[in-house]
Amino acid sequence: MDNEWLTAFSTDKMYKAEMAKVLLDAAGIESMILNKKDSTLMIGEIDICVRRDNLLKAKYIIKDLDS
Repeated sequence: MDNEWLTAFSTDKMYKAEMAKVLLDAAGIESMILNKKDSTLMIGEIDICVRRDNLLKAKYIIKDLDS
């Protein structure tokens, strides 16, 4: 099994990142939030990362958060 972590979702809003994590946790998919925002300027992205073998399933589960 591959333990590599890949980005399933990116956003600039922390609440969307938290919502994605909750949805993935409810589906039994381990995920982590990687905050790449600059703390001073508040620009940048927040990534939701999952293991490679869960990537497609995770993207399907959180696909509607981007709208």
